Amino acid sequence: MTEIEKGDVEENNEEEQEEEQEEESSNYITRDEFEEIKSGLVEEIKETRKKKQEAEADRDLLKSDKEDENKDEVDKKIEEALSNKEQEEVKRNQESAKELFKDKNKELKEDADAGDIKWSAVEKQLGRFDMSKARSEKDFQELYQDAYRLARKESSNDSGSKPSNPYSSDSNAVRDTSGSNEESISLSEREKQVVERIGWSEEKFLEQKKRRPSYVNGLINSPY
Repeated sequence: MTEIEKGDVEENNEEEQEEEQEEESSNYITRDEFEEIKSGLVEEIKETRKKKQEAEADRDLLKSDKEDENKDEVDKKIEEALSNKEQEEVKRNQESAKELFKDKNKELKEDADAGDIKWSAVEKQLGRFDMSKARSEKDFQELYQDAYRLARKESSNDSGSKPSNPYSSDSNAVRDTSGSNEESISLSEREKQVVERIGWSEEKFLEQKKRRPSYVNGLINSPY
């Protein structure tokens, strides 16, 4: 091989080595390229995480709304159940108060009140009251007592013109008021309270005290 040929071979070898080096170097990236790729991946990861968090937040919100709807429905049913239970209890208290009141006032019981005349008079007065706030047995007892007092007062006021007065068995009795002015002076404080409570005049009270002492004593000794 001549010197010229050797030179050509060496030059070809150098060119091949340079091409191989260039090819090898092309398989690598620079630091700037690496940083750029890294930054892009980081941003992509951040975006992916953000979307995931938003998706989870939306899912939690939907779950929370659903739970709130279920809770509201449950609360509504509980309120309805409590309301029904309260109404039933109020009704029981009213019936119990009615029976106890009749037991306390024997003249209102069925065996003593023919045709429920007296009790009807009480119920008529009861209709004048607002019973929507009454809840306990005590509340209804007080309402029955007030209605009973008004019924007796009304029947007493009407006794002069209505002989069918259910609270008086002496509606046709003839008054004897002789000496009543002198006797009225002797009324005790308790008797005056009774006169005011039942709406009688002092003359009528003295008349009934003579004719029906037991009945009048019952009025005087009554705690109401």
